[in-house]
Amino acid sequence: MQLPVVFVVHLEQTGQAPDWNFWKFLIDHRGNVIGSWGPQISVSELAPVVKNAVEAARGHGTDSENAASRHPNSVREL
Repeated sequence: MQLPVVFVVHLEQTGQAPDWNFWKFLIDHRGNVIGSWGPQISVSELAPVVKNAVEAARGHGTDSENAASRHPNSVREL
């Protein structure tokens, strides 16, 4: 079975599988899952969390090779 890398990483880091579409993920500048929320949470409710994550990431570079390997359209074998 092939899954998008974003789902595999999320499962590895949180142990939680998305249970519905419109699942929201917040990933930091290093590719770590900061949080995830189901469809019952609106994007506007998450705005302060996203703002804080962006502020925390300012000034931090990313490793372009690792970032490319974590591209959401990538797939990984399970």
